[in-house]
Amino acid sequence: TSDPNAVVTIAGGTAIITGDPPVAPLQNNIIMSPVSPPEGMPCPDLTITNVSQDPDLAPGVYCYHNINISGGGSLTTNDTGSVTVFLTGSFSASGNTVVGVQGNPTQFLMVLTSTALEVTLQGDLTGSTEFYGGIYAPTGEVNIAGSAEVFGSVVAGRWGALRLIL
Repeated sequence: TSDPNAVVTIAGGTAIITGDPPVAPLQNNIIMSPVSPPEGMPCPDLTITNVSQDPDLAPGVYCYHNINISGGGSLTTNDTGSVTVFLTGSFSASGNTVVGVQGNPTQFLMVLTSTALEVTLQGDLTGSTEFYGGIYAPTGEVNIAGSAEVFGSVVAGRWGALRLIL
């Protein structure tokens, strides 16, 4: 819908989605397929603690074990093609960080493999975290807290902390 307020009513901390056709709860759980990085692809750790360390990813497929971004760092692409990042460990971003493609979130996809633990996007009073892209975590946990914002989509096996703004 072009106007979310036309189909979402918030009353006493509960969000109710209405519309035509009516929205009905799913009766069966959907089984999401676990994923693995391409065979033989190395998956090193990546730590970005400030702006001077920002990698500008070229279009392609990448694999990392753990990714930690803080201190104003970012993990972006030059927007000339799509980037897929496989993650086999955990991902954490906090403190004025940007992940993905601000102008085109469809260009960035983070995929948590079956052995990955969690994605944590944390914003706080001294900074925010912005994620532009998609997160697919069929067996992982996603935590979005503080002033962190996601512009795109998140599909997760489990949710930890979640801050929802309508």
